[in-house]
Amino acid sequence: DFDNDGVPDPWSEGYLLSGDIPTFRIYDASEDMVYEAYPSDNYPFSANQVFFVNTLEGQLGYELDLDDEINLISFYTLPEDNSISTVMGGLIDNISSVQGAGEAAWYANDNWYGDLTDLDIKSGYWVRMDETNDDQYIDYAATLSGSGFPYNVNQVYDLHVGANLVSFP
Repeated sequence: DFDNDGVPDPWSEGYLLSGDIPTFRIYDASEDMVYEAYPSDNYPFSANQVFFVNTLEGQLGYELDLDDEINLISFYTLPEDNSISTVMGGLIDNISSVQGAGEAAWYANDNWYGDLTDLDIKSGYWVRMDETNDDQYIDYAATLSGSGFPYNVNQVYDLHVGANLVSFP
């Protein structure tokens, strides 16, 4: 904000400016955890305005560091839209494929192909990271991040005979 003479106000430095969308966090003292919170409606900040938010839902964030080549990952939380295109959307320049137990998807020509369409917090996944440029392999690492609703601490896993690829928080 600015004073009447157009000079930045030192008391409001670092605070929201008109039009900024505020972010929220919820601290759960019983778990000593901080959740990202998402309001039912987003209102841009405006001085001396009061807005009523119907709900504020907390979500857990996640960050998974992925190396070049193959990574074994699982999720303790996923967003409400758990489609592979949404969850893996931040990796489209670096991802080649995702394989689950008996299902797979690969990314090519700006589209996902295969029978793995949605990710599940009960499942584990092999994620292949690679990038080609003029038929030359390029090494790199990436971070997959997102947030979702808290996991179910009473989750039941139905295992079958043989190898199982499961997620365990």
